[in-house]
Amino acid sequence: MSVGLTVLVMGIVWLVDWALGVVTLAAPIPADLRPELALSAVATQAGFLLASWRQGRRIGTGNIQAGLGDQPIRRVRLVVALSLLQLIVSGIVLTAAQTIPAVAKEMKAAEILNGFFFDGTMWMLPGTVLIVILAPLGEELFFRGWLWTGLRRVWSPVAVSTLTGMLWLLLHVGNTLFYPLLLIPAAVMFSVIRHVGGSVRASILAHVVNNGAAAGLALAQSALQG
Repeated sequence: MSVGLTVLVMGIVWLVDWALGVVTLAAPIPADLRPELALSAVATQAGFLLASWRQGRRIGTGNIQAGLGDQPIRRVRLVVALSLLQLIVSGIVLTAAQTIPAVAKEMKAAEILNGFFFDGTMWMLPGTVLIVILAPLGEELFFRGWLWTGLRRVWSPVAVSTLTGMLWLLLHVGNTLFYPLLLIPAAVMFSVIRHVGGSVRASILAHVVNNGAAAGLALAQSALQG
């Protein structure tokens, strides 16, 4: 398993996200930066997918699916139930956080960045594809795909869940420093679902459901404001 590749990809992604977070907090993002943000996000997920393909093939000794942990989901009903539970828990946490003024301010900046593509323009469709499909695929295949599969050969489920979850949370530092703390329930649940389902497909499903709900709320908010 290439530790250097993991560090390199994570370093590049973290720097980009941190820079975006600084810009978001400093001033509203100009609309003409939307193409650059979209390109940056696509490039990030493309990097995850490329690294996952390379490392999955290496860990699976030529069998990419084995290296990624890509196999039929076990306990499908339980996985679906846990995915819905994750939505409820995350919703409660985010709602409760809104009652804390300092955190609510940080969350407002995160919402601006997250909903940047959902303002009734032509960017809604590519934004939805990016957030609901590309991001879950790229992130899950990277963190709970090849990295999870490789580490599970020598580490316990708890240790693997902790490391992959922390690395995933670091991705969201760009959405303000408080935001990753609010995503801890999601990180925990994605790991539980990955373990229970016995396949990266399970955590991809949970991630799609989570991001789909977020995109749906952003679209609804845009429609009400429009």
